[in-house]
Amino acid sequence: AMDRSLSPATEDLPGRLSLLHLERLRHTMCPKQFFRAFCGLPRSGTTAFTAVINQRPDTFMPFQSPLLEIAYRNYSVWEDAGLALETSAAEIQGAQLCFTRKVVEAFASGCTPKETYVDKHWNWYSPANQGVFEALYGAPPRIVALERERGDILESFERADPGAYQEREEKLDLILSVRSLAPVGSVRAFPYEEWVTHPERVLREAESWWGLPPFHYNLSELHLDTTATDRILGGRDLHKLRPMRPVQGGHCGSV
Repeated sequence: AMDRSLSPATEDLPGRLSLLHLERLRHTMCPKQFFRAFCGLPRSGTTAFTAVINQRPDTFMPFQSPLLEIAYRNYSVWEDAGLALETSAAEIQGAQLCFTRKVVEAFASGCTPKETYVDKHWNWYSPANQGVFEALYGAPPRIVALERERGDILESFERADPGAYQEREEKLDLILSVRSLAPVGSVRAFPYEEWVTHPERVLREAESWWGLPPFHYNLSELHLDTTATDRILGGRDLHKLRPMRPVQGGHCGSV
């Protein structure tokens, strides 16, 4: 039987982490930070928003990433019943946090050398995913979202990709069902109409929510290659970018 009387000063035993070693890992290998996140509903301007944010020299946002899936799976595996029989609860929690942080941070570092990584996926609405990142970093993730009325989204899909209405509608309803579960106050959401008419104002408020310094964005030239993704989704130019431009009244919009 394993000796459960280890103190923080005890040397590591083969196949076992001492509490002292876990504390060293926690404080020296895992930065005290939490990730910023972006999500939203389809056809709500999220692709344009991604292209704009990526103009920043200090910030990177992927078109869409598997980070949430990677983090959730790595975090959850530590709750395996067999592992719990071999290791104390305190040791499991310490290793769980440190290991999952390192996986998350290795993924983000592999994506970009920029100092700030903003993850993008619609499933940031999920309370379970938000809970994992709050456990990892001691604070809830700061999430920005763009949203649009359901009927307007479906009409936009039909214009952009005729013939796939039922499939798009089912996916949209799945996203909306997860959105309805998001904890109150966990997401700073902006309506699509505000984004296309007052993009500078939305960007300033998003920067403030994320704790980023102000930056002057070029809304006339947006670049983001989505060809491969559109090919997989089966819709040609489904995420094609158009420049945001002045509209009547001096505001900015898109077509």
